[in-house]
Amino acid sequence: MATVKIVLYESKKLSKGKYPIMLRITTQGTRKYVSLGHSATSQEWEELRNPENNSKLAKLIRKRQADADKIIDRYEYDGIEFTGDQFYNEWARRLKGTMTVFKFFDERIQYFKKKKKPGNAAVYTTTKNCLSKFRKNKDLRFTDITPQFLNKYKDYLEDERGISGNTMSIYLRTLRAVYNEAIEQGHVHRDLYPFSRRKFNISELSEETAKRALTKEEMQKINSKDLKEHPELIDAKNIFMFSFFARGIQFFDIAHLTWDHIQGDRLNYKRKKTKVYFNVKIQPETGNILEYFKRKKTGSNFIFPILDHRIHKTEQQKFDRIIRVRKQINKKLKLLSVVADVKPFTTYWARHSYASIQKFNGTPASMIKELLGHSTEQVTQIYLDKFGNEMLDSLDESLI
Repeated sequence: MATVKIVLYESKKLSKGKYPIMLRITTQGTRKYVSLGHSATSQEWEELRNPENNSKLAKLIRKRQADADKIIDRYEYDGIEFTGDQFYNEWARRLKGTMTVFKFFDERIQYFKKKKKPGNAAVYTTTKNCLSKFRKNKDLRFTDITPQFLNKYKDYLEDERGISGNTMSIYLRTLRAVYNEAIEQGHVHRDLYPFSRRKFNISELSEETAKRALTKEEMQKINSKDLKEHPELIDAKNIFMFSFFARGIQFFDIAHLTWDHIQGDRLNYKRKKTKVYFNVKIQPETGNILEYFKRKKTGSNFIFPILDHRIHKTEQQKFDRIIRVRKQINKKLKLLSVVADVKPFTTYWARHSYASIQKFNGTPASMIKELLGHSTEQVTQIYLDKFGNEMLDSLDESLI
């Protein structure tokens, strides 16, 4: 009698005390092992075997065991003799399932929308649309995504679409993220993974991004420029300079700032992207900009005239509005670059300019990392314990 059982294969020890989780097929006195693409310690394995364990991996193991049992039941019902290889081929065929790539993309897009992450949803939508054009709207299965397929897709992006290496990298990393999630959900076997470095190396596509930083002299020219003859550029200039003086705060975070984030002489906020908390002293320059926008206050609690809680209520509405306003401001900043006689720049340049000028001023790289919020919470606490906020604040006092 043939049997199949998912086991912890303790004959092969992996790193960190783990062993591979395998499907063991026993037929005619011989055993065949097939990896499920997951591993566990002996203790973790005991927990995974608990029927009440509802973790993603525990559910996947139960599903794979049930799939295998169904195949055995059908073979026995039909009186079919079979080998381990025959069983594996049938099992792998069923594993492909009915989930398609575009259908799974749609699920992930809806997931991000439900989690109120419109930025992620937008990237996944753009990636799906690009892949759909390559496929001429014909859907595909995850088993169709092979290294050969990926190389053809890369050639299409490069030769027919003229897409840069960095953008290609974004599309392919997003596709890889979708594939990884499909593995986790059991829609494709880990053994078929096409994105390993020896098969298809995405990192080779990335190009070194051109430096997007203004010099100290250029920032001084922008900051001191009198715009009486160009009043339509004042808001754009003030938002850009606020971003610069407030440690390179990014545009999405600027848009979400409310007057509640101003506590005494400090700006306290949590970055939308990384969830890192910032506690920034309001320097004279940022204070003047805040006073400027306070005089323009129109009833909304948002500091800057980007969002209005009475109009932009959902995360998607906020996201769309921010993208639209950022485009408008970037157009005005290009005009400002002409008026101030500096090279063209956008809102994104404020953060890089801040870091570049801090470096020019002699600030150690480790502290610049801290100022930008790139450090871990533990490293941040070490800095605060050692120097206090005063040390970090002092680095911002004479930027330009």
